[in-house]
Amino acid sequence: MKEILHYAWIEIIRRPARSIGNMLGYSLALAIAIVLFSVLSFSQDASASVLNSTGTHFITYLPQCNSEACAVDLKDPLHEGFIANNTLSKVLSADIVSQITALDTVKDASPFILFRFYDKITDTYTLVAGFDPLNTTAVKTNCCSSEDIITGEFLKPTDTGLVMLEESFALAETLPVGFRVDIGGQSFRVGGIINAGVRPGKADIYMPITELRNLINTRLNTALPPDATNIILVESNGANVHYQAIDQVKEIMGDRSLVSTYACSKPASTAMGIGENGIWLVSGILLISVIALALKSEYSAVLERRRDIGILKAIGLSDSTILWQIVSQSVIQAVIGAVAGILLGVVLIYTIPFASISGISSQDTLGVDWIVTLSAFGLAVIGGIAAGIIPALSAASVRPAESLRGL
Repeated sequence: MKEILHYAWIEIIRRPARSIGNMLGYSLALAIAIVLFSVLSFSQDASASVLNSTGTHFITYLPQCNSEACAVDLKDPLHEGFIANNTLSKVLSADIVSQITALDTVKDASPFILFRFYDKITDTYTLVAGFDPLNTTAVKTNCCSSEDIITGEFLKPTDTGLVMLEESFALAETLPVGFRVDIGGQSFRVGGIINAGVRPGKADIYMPITELRNLINTRLNTALPPDATNIILVESNGANVHYQAIDQVKEIMGDRSLVSTYACSKPASTAMGIGENGIWLVSGILLISVIALALKSEYSAVLERRRDIGILKAIGLSDSTILWQIVSQSVIQAVIGAVAGILLGVVLIYTIPFASISGISSQDTLGVDWIVTLSAFGLAVIGGIAAGIIPALSAASVRPAESLRGL
């Protein structure tokens, strides 16, 4: 084997231009593949963190039924009530939130109340939301967050007597920050104005859930339980498990439960898969192209050496020795080119600011994926073997008499 490698190396240096061309092909292919995969993988991770949380929010509730068990003792049931998705809903116990939060597919859950108040004097309705100011996950994605503030301040857990108004409601009622607004016969000061967008927990007025329970009790003949809620805000653990989370939550809530969610979680999950598949496809095409070029180069070299091979066979060199020498020759070039390509790729990744050039924003740092790099090296070696086998078989089939006849 040592002699085979020795003569393979001699043959490589006999044709430096062809050998350098083959090695350069492998080198550039691996360097480009490593840089391309690292940048695309970095971009994929950055976008995946966004896509994985796209459309992963939903609310669950039970529509109101006519049975006594579902009834709420309202003083004005014709005009007021608990609302979810523009329909009357049943009052639930917040204990169910802990069951939902315990699910592996659920990141967070929080109790939430939407109640419709009626003002007899002005004959107007006001939709008021009660949320947990301590919650920064499910509330943020389904109802509101400090990022939605237009003017004023977002409600703090210690705030009392303060509310936030939806921007459209504040403009319609001419209620800037600092003014007072009447809700259910009680006066509250406007602490902030927000624009909650199209979240399912959007309302006219927002206040802490404990204060809203107390306010609602003034509209009931029988007080609410201290943990009463009518909606549960849920944040799933990602787009890939979003619909699994919905199914599990509905099992907990019961057959009559309803869910309102965003329809963009499925496209987001699909987009994540497309990006990852695209990375492998581009890298695969690049490496296959290099192998094809190396195969052509090795085959041309065999054709040029056809007479030499015939002479070697005539003096007793076996077919297997010739085959191994040509395959070794191809593999050596692939290994040298692959090692050079890896070194070049690593240098490029750590010296060129690809992240800032591409405009990718992420908390992670762009680096080399060594598993992918070693895999690419292995593929290059396999490619070198593949590129050498066909020319080697062709060389082994050469008949000495045919080769010598041309001398």
